Amino acid sequence: MLPSELNCSFYGFNHPLEEAELLILGIPYYEKAYGGKPSIPPTSFLRILSRYVEDNYVDGDGYYSSLKIRDIGDLQSSDEEDIELDIASITRFIEKTKKKLLMIGGSHMYTYYMVKSLRPHIMIVFDAHLDLKRRLMGHEFNHATYLRRIIEEKHVDKILVIGSRAYEEEEVDYGFDKKIFRINELSGVREWIMELDTEDSKVYISIDLDHLDPSHMPHVTNPEPLGLHPWETFKILSYIRETSLEVIGGDVVEYSPYTLEVYPGVLASRICLELARTILKT
Repeated sequence: MLPSELNCSFYGFNHPLEEAELLILGIPYYEKAYGGKPSIPPTSFLRILSRYVEDNYVDGDGYYSSLKIRDIGDLQSSDEEDIELDIASITRFIEKTKKKLLMIGGSHMYTYYMVKSLRPHIMIVFDAHLDLKRRLMGHEFNHATYLRRIIEEKHVDKILVIGSRAYEEEEVDYGFDKKIFRINELSGVREWIMELDTEDSKVYISIDLDHLDPSHMPHVTNPEPLGLHPWETFKILSYIRETSLEVIGGDVVEYSPYTLEVYPGVLASRICLELARTILKT
């Protein structure tokens, strides 16, 4: 048994587990997060609103219903040590069965556990923040420090951060020293991604929804103005699909609904679906 529980499937995906190529896993909101807190369970609301998305790909080249996906539900524990063990257990399962995994909903700090288990060569991160703080409010491990921990423990070789616009000087200095690439212009992203397209490069894609402008995505933990337009996000994902890079997993995180407004959740769902097809290279 996988350490998760399913009450409502994302987009109705219920492909038989043994035949599914991609598994969707809901992760919890981090109760100690600093920023806006959801008033509605994020993964549950996201699954409900995913049903509003029409079947066609954004570029019209196919249909989401053709994807072999299984939603395996949410992690049930809120204890950090248990969550790390549960994610490690699930990643062992997907590696053994040659499947891929997409996490949705909760805190960006859980990306650390996924990357630690999957060990990609490259991370492509969409985020308004660098998440390279040494500590935040006295804590060394949270959603604002997770990427620094990944670097310190040498879990990846290269990192590209897209959309960062809120950070401290110390984070910029640390990122420059560790050769963290930051790009905000769409024209530069495609060139950088094409340069990554080398043999046997395994990629993990992490999408913090606050990389989008709050006019499109207000339901995040820490919104920042002057973000990307959704079409830019979809275009960047299409660049990745043009390469031969092996995308071994990904996540769409920091969804924090504080009202019953439908649009942000539908957009978040569409991003989850576009990332799913990018992982599966369809």
